[in-house]
Amino acid sequence: METKRLIIDAIRETDKADYFRNLSHDRKVLETFICKYTETPEELDISPYLTNEKMFAIRLKETGRLIGIILYFNDDGCSCEIGYGLGSAYWKKGYATEAVRRFLDYCFNEKGFRTVNASFFTGNDASRRVMEKCGMTFDRFSEKELKYLGLERDLTYYSISRDGAGKEPDESRDALQAGEAEENAGKTGKSGGKGMRIETDRLVITELTVYMAQDVHENSLDEDTRRFVPDEVFETKEEALETITFLISQYGKFSGPLVYAVLEREPSRNIGYVQMVPMEDGTWEIGYHITKAYTGRGFATEAVKAFLPVMAEAIGIREVYGICLAENAASCRVMEKCGFEDLYAGTGTYQGMEREIVKKIWRKKDT
Repeated sequence: METKRLIIDAIRETDKADYFRNLSHDRKVLETFICKYTETPEELDISPYLTNEKMFAIRLKETGRLIGIILYFNDDGCSCEIGYGLGSAYWKKGYATEAVRRFLDYCFNEKGFRTVNASFFTGNDASRRVMEKCGMTFDRFSEKELKYLGLERDLTYYSISRDGAGKEPDESRDALQAGEAEENAGKTGKSGGKGMRIETDRLVITELTVYMAQDVHENSLDEDTRRFVPDEVFETKEEALETITFLISQYGKFSGPLVYAVLEREPSRNIGYVQMVPMEDGTWEIGYHITKAYTGRGFATEAVKAFLPVMAEAIGIREVYGICLAENAASCRVMEKCGFEDLYAGTGTYQGMEREIVKKIWRKKDT
C-alpha cells in the first residue's frame, strides 16, 4: 500500500531499532497508544509482529524507515477494528491521517469489510481529529473499558461504513456548536454530561483527562484565580491531578460538579474550564474561568454560550444560576452576554465568607 508520502507494508526484522525508538520507548506515544514499554532495544522482541498478517509498518517513502504501525483486529468477516501508533517526532504532519485513509480503503476494498471501527482514550483530541478527517463519526462512549498505565481508561469509539467511505468529511468547525450539540444531547436523554464534547469557532469543550494536570495546575496560579476563586488554586501538579481524578469520576452522575476543560483550537492548548455544580436545594450553578493570559478575547462568553444549552439538556434542567463577586465586572458581563437575568445584588455568602455578590439566572428558551 502506498500514499503520496508513505508506504504501508509488512514489518521486518530490520525495523527493530525504529520500532523501539518510535513506539516502545517513546513515552509520549505510550500515553495514547497501547504498547509494551521497553527500556532498551535488547528487551524488544518484534518476532511476533513479523508473522502477523494484520499488522503493518508505516514508512516514509523517502527513507523507507518505520515511523509507526497500523493494524486491524476483532474482525468477523463483516467488520473490524483498526488501531495505529506513530512516533511523536512525526506528529502534526498529517502522516496519521494519510495512513488511516489508505488503510480504510484497504479494509473496505481489499479485505471486504462493511464497517470499520476505531477507538481512542477519551480526551485524545489528536486521534479524534484523525478519525473525523477520514470520514469516521462518533459511535459510542465506553466507561472504564480497560486498565492501562495503572488507570481505568474510558474509550470513545468512532466508525465508518463502506457506503460512507470515500466521501468528503464535513469540514465545518461548527459541527457541534450549541444548537446541534443540544439536539444530540437530547437524543440520549439525561446523560449527566458523560462523553460530552462541544466545538465552537475557536474552542473545544471536553472532558478532563489526567494528562491535563500540568496545565490545570499552571492555569490555576494566575492572580484572578487567587482573587476570585482561591479554593481552586492548585499549588502543585499533584494537587491538580488528585482533583482531576475525582472530577473524572463524576461524569455521568448528578451528585457532584461536572467540570470540563476549555481548549483553544488553534493551536490546541488548555486555557480554562466551565462547570455545572449541583446545589443543596436541587438547583444548578455555572462556573467558569479563563486563565489570565487569555482573558479579554471573548473566550469565556463563547464557552458559556455553547455550554449552557447542552448541559441543561444533558442534566434535564431549565434554569441555571450564576453567582460572582460584585467587583468581578468581567464575570458579570459574561453572564449578561449569555442571557442571564438579574436576581439579587447585595451581601451574601461567597467562598465561605460574607461578600458583596451578584446573583443571576439563565432560563432555557422553548424552541
